[in-house]
Amino acid sequence: MDLRILSGTLITNQSTGKVMIRFRPHDAEGDARAVGLASIGPDRDFRSEPLRIVALREIRADAHGRARVDDTRRSEHGLEIAWEGADELSYLIIGEPE
Repeated sequence: MDLRILSGTLITNQSTGKVMIRFRPHDAEGDARAVGLASIGPDRDFRSEPLRIVALREIRADAHGRARVDDTRRSEHGLEIAWEGADELSYLIIGEPE
């Protein structure tokens, strides 16, 4: 079975925002700048919604010591991430290509 693996780091432009990570072509658009984008495996669409991991790298907690990251929309074509209090996020996407 072939796998397609995408990864990258998002440098946020503001303490609260959203970004859409597109899987093909692998890029990002929104309130963050994508750096260190990497792709391994066939450059084809995912067969179904892939596994996704999003992690906080640098945070700026609010007065209550909280920060938040959520995936707000997801499909086999892309992943939208929203955050509060994050300066950097990293992600890993793994799935089976068509």
